[in-house]
Amino acid sequence: MSTPLAFEENATPVIRGVARSVNSRGAAQAVGIGMRRVVRTYLRDLDQYRPTKHAADLPGSQSTHYYEQAAESITAPEVAGNRVTISITQVGFRQRLLGGQINPVNAKFLTIPGMAATYGTRAGEFQGLKFAYAQDVNGNLHPALVTEEAFQLRGTVRNRRGMGPKPAFQAGSVAYWLYRSVNQNPDPGVLPGEDYITAGAVEGLRSYLRLPRVKYGEAQ
Repeated sequence: MSTPLAFEENATPVIRGVARSVNSRGAAQAVGIGMRRVVRTYLRDLDQYRPTKHAADLPGSQSTHYYEQAAESITAPEVAGNRVTISITQVGFRQRLLGGQINPVNAKFLTIPGMAATYGTRAGEFQGLKFAYAQDVNGNLHPALVTEEAFQLRGTVRNRRGMGPKPAFQAGSVAYWLYRSVNQNPDPGVLPGEDYITAGAVEGLRSYLRLPRVKYGEAQ
């Protein structure tokens, strides 16, 4: 199970002052909607423009559009007192942000894709895999699941995904590398900065109150 990532606007002074003057739950909701809008936009841009590691490591692999899914997973604002919270519920997002050790659950090994055809899939979705030791990039023998002649997505999975013939490969190719655990580096770049989120909160409140935008340099 993945723990949702929640972050909140705890009424910064500019927001708190205006929201207090209108004393409205709707204003707090508007703050949360503004936060959600800028985070969602940021994640969608990330999905489209950020170079992905799999593209370099596994040429020919197709994006799973993980960050687009993360953008869609953002919850509606929850208001409690002077706090408004939104959460990103996409599986694994907190792990990407904070990093740390990843251990298998109900299994002996983690399966790390070793070819383009298996990127974004689980080993159980394929037939025609067997355990073996294969030579890694450092020339060391490492546990792996390698392909047999019958290697392909299982019928029901293939039909569900709308896929046709099985991918081209050579029998004995590494489909997945097996690890007891891996350590993932933290990646703070998967979220926009605090100032950006706060600006979204202010813009949400401004829109709710139908206040005009003030450009830099204009008299207030």
